[in-house]
Amino acid sequence: MRFAADVVGLSWPARFEPKDALQVVGAGYARTGTQSLKHALTHLGFSVYHMDVVNRNLHTKSVIGHFRGNDSATQAWMDAIVRDGYDATLDFPTCFIATDLAKRFPESKVILTLRDSPAVWMQSYLFLLHAFAPGVGFPYSAVFPFPDMVDAYSNQINCTFRQGVWSPWYMPWVHMTYKAEMDDSTACMRAYESHLAKVRSAVPADQLLEFQPSQGWAPLCEFLGVPVPDTPFPHVNTKADLEYVRLFLAIVAVAWPTAIIGPLVLLFCIVRGCRAAGRASTRPKQD
Repeated sequence: MRFAADVVGLSWPARFEPKDALQVVGAGYARTGTQSLKHALTHLGFSVYHMDVVNRNLHTKSVIGHFRGNDSATQAWMDAIVRDGYDATLDFPTCFIATDLAKRFPESKVILTLRDSPAVWMQSYLFLLHAFAPGVGFPYSAVFPFPDMVDAYSNQINCTFRQGVWSPWYMPWVHMTYKAEMDDSTACMRAYESHLAKVRSAVPADQLLEFQPSQGWAPLCEFLGVPVPDTPFPHVNTKADLEYVRLFLAIVAVAWPTAIIGPLVLLFCIVRGCRAAGRASTRPKQD
């Protein structure tokens, strides 16, 4: 339950002391092991800014402004990250400004997480959209920026999120039929490859680590210049974890109409019962 709440932004982010600069810039897309790397960096003592932080409405205005081409919003966003105490970034949306962050904080180390192939990454990202499908509508859209964020991220990677069945109320039984599909899988994989090439060309080799969580602690700790912990490298946000997130979102989606309609139905039954009892008590008795 805690993992699902953290991922979808239903728990508030930790508060940190303001930092002077970023130490680690994550350049990898979502579904490249960023959640596992987040746990690893947290264990090493970093304060990590991940997509689940943005899901809690932190810096949302600046993030959306960036995706709308507002340069001042981008600058305000980068300033806010360190001001709010983060010294490491990972995942969407900061991976899209990873090269900008690396230039802004030239002493930072850049970690490019990646999958075995673009096709493997694409299938994993599709499953992520599938898992979060129940979260794109009400009641989440009234509190969290899921729809805007899903659109913004997907536009960056040429991926269109299509719902299998549309409903103005996004009812839970409709959620179950949502599907994430690619309009052009080739374009999506090309965007992934283009991003890798951009990072590799913009970041000096001695400042860049290409990394997969399956490699464990050794290359990560050597790159960061820290001791290797005496604990297994974390592996989270698996396909099974995402199925749990989808179930969590669907349960909440079912609960909100029940919480509203249930008491109204009960009140209606009580009022109707009282009126029926009142009529019976005023009816003249037969001798």
